[in-house]
Amino acid sequence: MNNHEGSARGKKVLITGGLGFIGSFIAHELLREGAEVTLLDFANREGSPAELLGLLAQNAARVVIGDVTNPRSYAELGDDFDSIIHAAGVLGRAIVAEQSLRTMNVNIIGTLRCLEFCATQRTKPRFILFSTSEIYGHMATTVTEGTPSMIPSGGARWCYASSKLAAEHLVQSFVRESGVDAAIVRPFNVYGPHRVGSNAMTTIVGRAIANEPIVIDGDGKQSRAWCYVTDFVRGVLSIMNTPGIQGEAFNLGNDQTSLTMLELAELTVKLLGSRSQIVVTQKHGEDVLLRSPDLSKSRRLLDYAPTVNLEDGIRLVARSLRNTAREIGAAAS
Repeated sequence: MNNHEGSARGKKVLITGGLGFIGSFIAHELLREGAEVTLLDFANREGSPAELLGLLAQNAARVVIGDVTNPRSYAELGDDFDSIIHAAGVLGRAIVAEQSLRTMNVNIIGTLRCLEFCATQRTKPRFILFSTSEIYGHMATTVTEGTPSMIPSGGARWCYASSKLAAEHLVQSFVRESGVDAAIVRPFNVYGPHRVGSNAMTTIVGRAIANEPIVIDGDGKQSRAWCYVTDFVRGVLSIMNTPGIQGEAFNLGNDQTSLTMLELAELTVKLLGSRSQIVVTQKHGEDVLLRSPDLSKSRRLLDYAPTVNLEDGIRLVARSLRNTAREIGAAAS
């Protein structure tokens, strides 16, 4: 049995960024297991992943609209949470590059404020920080949690990784000096249905469904290991419930699904019977060239074992996009 199964009933869990893609899937699983879930987010509820997953129907989850960088947003949340999952952050390569100050403010000051809130809880909750695999830098091949961070000192996109690394140091400082029970998760290319905003998997699958050109930046040789969202969620909930891991960091991903971006596009076109043409731009910018996790620690301490293969994951994303298109078409007719 996985470490999290059946263990959430009756627990109170706060998820920052809870209306977003991963936060919503975590909330969905926690609610299914009988937890009481609060979602703190500044985003619009309408059209959010949380709405698409049915979390807002009949007030299944408590939603609080607020800003993680503002202490007042935490004032009415309560002081008896069993777990705090800090998933709030600024995402997307273009957004991060264009809004570097906002990115760093949310990722650093938002983490500080959330840790301060955690430290005041009378229940001594487990705090989980969402960091990033990008802290490993350009070449992250089978990296372990002890691999040194190699973040470039220049370039707009790297403010995201730098701010997440700073957030990790904040967590470690609160563990040492305030006794906060915290752990860190470093996600590797999580994908799945209902992910809104710019992301490679949804874009490629969406264009393949529409038989539109699939545009790959660079030379197409950038490699990623793709993790389906439900596998990732099981890992996060194991972190939430596994004792004796205070201050530890964990890679979470799928080490069996590594493909280049060109190979991913070709596989998607083949699986979906698409007529899309694949265009490799040869336009090179700031990018991660290779990214795949070493999951030895997560397997050993969390009993973590991703099970969804890439082909099934692509089909599930395609099914979700097609269903959404049908619903939009029916509403417009």
